[in-house]
Amino acid sequence: MGEATDRSTAIGPEGPVAVSATDSGTPAGTAAPAGRSRLPGGLKLSAPKLPAKLALPRIRLQRPAFRFRRPGRPVAADLVFSAGAASLVLSLVFVVSEPTRVRLQARADEAAIAAGAATLQLAAETHAAANGGHYARNALELLPWLPGGRAPRNPYTGEPTLFRGAAGDLTYRPAPGGGYVIEAWGKGGTQPRRLATLRGTSPATGH
Repeated sequence: MGEATDRSTAIGPEGPVAVSATDSGTPAGTAAPAGRSRLPGGLKLSAPKLPAKLALPRIRLQRPAFRFRRPGRPVAADLVFSAGAASLVLSLVFVVSEPTRVRLQARADEAAIAAGAATLQLAAETHAAANGGHYARNALELLPWLPGGRAPRNPYTGEPTLFRGAAGDLTYRPAPGGGYVIEAWGKGGTQPRRLATLRGTSPATGH
């Protein structure tokens, strides 16, 4: 007779199924190896194996491409650029402020001329007080009563005033009744411009 086969009964999805040792490839009474499942028809299903270590992608950090320039000695090009920029700034400041400077200088000169006229009037009053109330007949008689014995300075020329009525000069002339008239002259268009007029009246004839 033929070789006897050991059959066993397994429960399948459609009911009891007879499975023999020869069909499954495993002797009867022997359990299937761990990690495998037996299916009808002798199919084997292996359990998935996980890798022992998960390999993660390596991320490499790159250094930035730009670099900061370390301060060092300036080169010739830097010096030339700095000098040019400074010259440009100074030129702009000069151009913008030049009209203002001219106006301020003109006002300062006119103020100096007016101050000289006041000084000359003080000398005229001092002369009259020392001479019984009589004022000087001309500006030359007032020189000893002026500071330093000299006429006030003409701010336009830097020299003492000549009492001729030019720009920056002072004029002194007697007035009817024993008084005097002092005039201060500044720059004008074609002729000197009168800046101030100071008058004095003799005490003997004043009222």
